[in-house]
Amino acid sequence: MKWSKCIDDQNKHISLKIDKIALELNSLKNLNEIGLFIGLSGISLFNFYYSRYKNISKYSELGYKYILKIFEAINEKSFVHSFSYGLPGIGWLIEHLIEYDFIEEENRNVLEDIDSFIFEDMMKALQTSNYDYLHGGLGNAMYLLNRKNTNTVNNYLHQLVDTLHEKSIKDTNGSIKWVSKPSNNSSESEFTYNISLSHGMSSLLLILCKIYHLKINKRISKKLIRGCVLYILSQKFCSRDFNSFFPSLSKDNSKPKPSRLAWCYGDLGICLAVFKSAEILDDNSLKKEIVNLLQLSTQRKSLKKNGVYDAALCHGANGIAQIYNRMFHYTGIDTFQTSAKYWYNKALSLPYYTKVIENKHVEYSNLTRKYSLLEGASGIGLSLISAISDIEPTWDSCLLLS
Repeated sequence: MKWSKCIDDQNKHISLKIDKIALELNSLKNLNEIGLFIGLSGISLFNFYYSRYKNISKYSELGYKYILKIFEAINEKSFVHSFSYGLPGIGWLIEHLIEYDFIEEENRNVLEDIDSFIFEDMMKALQTSNYDYLHGGLGNAMYLLNRKNTNTVNNYLHQLVDTLHEKSIKDTNGSIKWVSKPSNNSSESEFTYNISLSHGMSSLLLILCKIYHLKINKRISKKLIRGCVLYILSQKFCSRDFNSFFPSLSKDNSKPKPSRLAWCYGDLGICLAVFKSAEILDDNSLKKEIVNLLQLSTQRKSLKKNGVYDAALCHGANGIAQIYNRMFHYTGIDTFQTSAKYWYNKALSLPYYTKVIENKHVEYSNLTRKYSLLEGASGIGLSLISAISDIEPTWDSCLLLS
């Protein structure tokens, strides 16, 4: 995809913010977490893209030094094996950096011994209905998707589709859904139907789309995609009394609530998943319907009403901007570019990371999260680079946006 910058940063507000983030990230000491979304892997990813954006090699060298630190840490301690915190996300990072010519292919050798481990861990998670993208089985699947085109890994992905088919709940109207067990890191406390991008069926849908494009288990993959789309569409609110088109989780759960405007939960991630599915289903009317919903969502601009309290990718202004920027490049519709500009500019005045303390959103000083990819400065910097440069943000595939 040919990428074009969204904003002409003539007053240098955004470029100065990016430089400030780079200085802060590379001044950090004693950061113990090494994960992709929470830890050194995300900071490494930022440095490689920052190096390309600035055309200064020392930042890619810094990025590679962080990778060496990560390898040392893997050998020295045990940690949670999730896409956010552990090996699947770190493995995704290595494959991504090789694919886009940031590091040499010889670095792939370190991954050969972990494919089977990550597959087995994924299957255990799926058998307990832990489909969570950030902390469960689907994050492992994302790693395997980046390890594509080997017979062994393709067989793993084939088994993944078969397992999803076996575990699915099929309704008489043709819709298909999955009941989710909350992961240890999730805020949910019981089994739920969850249609969100971060923890639910929208991420499952996008994983199936990627598998379908690899021509793996195509018949079953497409069947599951079609059925899941039907279920997600059935969750749309009939009334505009709500602030969103879709609930946070599902109307099948008690007391469905309207959703925030964000990457993690709500209309943006859900609509993106259905949009990509409509391409596979060759359903232009569905595609048109979803584009219309997303255009209407651009009218939601109140920070407080839409739950936007910080600049982060997960639930903040940059995550919103990144999705609208992607939709502009997918469709060419100027409304999406205009909305992306709005949220990029809003992000400049918001803190990196906030936390609810005594029912108030306050800036929080936890360094691991404040400077992370998903919830902090590493992701904010990457997103801002994509706003003012012609470098395609291929990194956002880890967020299932590309």
